[in-house]
Amino acid sequence: MSEVRVARTNRNIHGDGFFVSQKKNCRTQNDDTHGMIRITHFRNKCIGCNACVETAPDRWRMSKKDGKSVLIGGKEKRSITTVIVGDDELDVNRIAEKMCPTNIIQVEKIAQSKKPVIASRSLAKQSSSK
Repeated sequence: MSEVRVARTNRNIHGDGFFVSQKKNCRTQNDDTHGMIRITHFRNKCIGCNACVETAPDRWRMSKKDGKSVLIGGKEKRSITTVIVGDDELDVNRIAEKMCPTNIIQVEKIAQSKKPVIASRSLAKQSSSK
């Protein structure tokens, strides 16, 4: 069985509104040590202090509509936003969790996955055709 390299990308939003892609570490499909974390944000209790954005700008931004923080890449359900990301973001988001004055950010490690985090469609098609 041949190894297929899977590249992960992370999108940053800078103050000027442009997206900048940064290539993260490459992993293989045979690598089964994908540590994952879950970040949960209780947005309705946010006071808009900007502490999370200052600490982890790759994952957080401030909303221009209401001045509250937004968890980038998260899915919102009943004003609770959740995202599952790689453990490479653990340290900065733990600091954001501790810096939040209202304690509305939760960061927790979750069970490890045996599947790659992000697979591009072209690589998936190549590996299935072999």
